[in-house]
Amino acid sequence: MEGLSIIFLLLMMAHFSLASFMLHSIPSNVNFAYVFIGNLSSHALAVYVITGSMFLSLLEFFVHGLINILKVKGIVSVHVQQLLYILCKVVWCIIIASWVGLI
Repeated sequence: MEGLSIIFLLLMMAHFSLASFMLHSIPSNVNFAYVFIGNLSSHALAVYVITGSMFLSLLEFFVHGLINILKVKGIVSVHVQQLLYILCKVVWCIIIASWVGLI
């Protein structure tokens, strides 16, 4: 169980150190798609490096993108956005726990 705690902490540290807030202050002369894909890719890469799972990395890429879209469209607030990111990390840890037989 301690291993899962470490994985969760690493996922959270990676998430917040990758500066998700950058999507909220994109200069008008920068192509949003490049920044968007770059943001998703950096978070997915962090999940892959920490977990070693391409499956979880792809989940991170697509779910993180969906959450970003919800925020950009004004459907969720920045606080809900961050909560959803944290919940994703909890789900990734639950998936890992099920893979190693902890649950």
